[in-house]
Amino acid sequence: MSTVTKAPATPGTAIFVPPVISYPIAERVIDELRAEFMPLAIVSIDDKIGFEAVHEARMTIRDKRISIEKRRKELKAHALTYGEQVDGEAKRLTALLEPVEAHLEGEEARYKEWVADKKKAAEAAERAKVDARLAELEACGAMMNPTVVAVLSDDEWAETLANKRQEAAEKKAADEAAAAELAKAEAERAAALRLEQEKLAAERAELERQRVEQEAALAEQRRVEADRLAAASAALETQRQAQQAEQDRQHAERAKLDAEKKRLADEEAERLRKAELERTASEAADRAKQEERQRQENEALAAKNRADAELVASQRADRLRPDRDKLLSVADAVEAIALPRMATGEGIHASALIQELLAATAGRIRDAANMIGEQQP
Repeated sequence: MSTVTKAPATPGTAIFVPPVISYPIAERVIDELRAEFMPLAIVSIDDKIGFEAVHEARMTIRDKRISIEKRRKELKAHALTYGEQVDGEAKRLTALLEPVEAHLEGEEARYKEWVADKKKAAEAAERAKVDARLAELEACGAMMNPTVVAVLSDDEWAETLANKRQEAAEKKAADEAAAAELAKAEAERAAALRLEQEKLAAERAELERQRVEQEAALAEQRRVEADRLAAASAALETQRQAQQAEQDRQHAERAKLDAEKKRLADEEAERLRKAELERTASEAADRAKQEERQRQENEALAAKNRADAELVASQRADRLRPDRDKLLSVADAVEAIALPRMATGEGIHASALIQELLAATAGRIRDAANMIGEQQP
């Protein structure tokens, strides 16, 4: 436990008397905690009791460290110099706790890493088992949903694989029998095909002779038909030219009518556009007037609210002022207490300390009095 050396008193000056630096845990207790917690260890991934002991111990150390930090802030609030001494003691005590906390955190982390490794190993083993089963299915030419394969027990899988292998063997035997039957049928079909090809060759020769005769006759017919089509085409071209002239005349009249319709439509669209612009401008003017009227009403309401708030604050300050004056009078009375003259050095020293305490007490009473009225109503 540390103390702070008090500064010498200066006549007419209030001296700050800091409290004794004390923390909710002593170094002796930290030594006891170190002796109790440092031997803790988690021996394996199944050591849940060890993990819980390490975790509880770490929580205890953390709570001690937090209580030291909380007390440090309380002590440091009194004065900067005193706060520096408080920080030094807190750092010293925290430094004593840090190895214990680091050890316990390491043990917890090591245990959690074991748990993660065990989970990964189990997942890898499960994937390997499913891959092996799928490979056995592929070897016998079978397929199954991997999700179904994964949930089968070893006995169920053995039975399923035996059934798949038997099905594969039966299918292979049936395929071999079908292949033999197919080979026999192919041989018979090849013999029949040879006979058919010989018959077709003779028929093709006869057809070729007939084709030559027919082509000669068709050539003569095509020449006569070409002459007839040429005459008909000339007549059709004359008719087409007459129809094209009529179509051109109709297109010209239609274009004239379309131009007149477009002119009338453009005039109507322009009239509607101007009417819409006038309507939009009128609506915009109306909205502007309404927004200006609303803005003026909002400003008037805001001004009234501010005036009301200032009136309430003024009334509350007037209501609380007597209490503050009373406390300030108490402070003046405390500071005005006159101590008797002392005859000994010890008495003089004690009298000086008491005078300092009275001055400090009066200052605190004034601070409390000045806080009246600053709190929210």
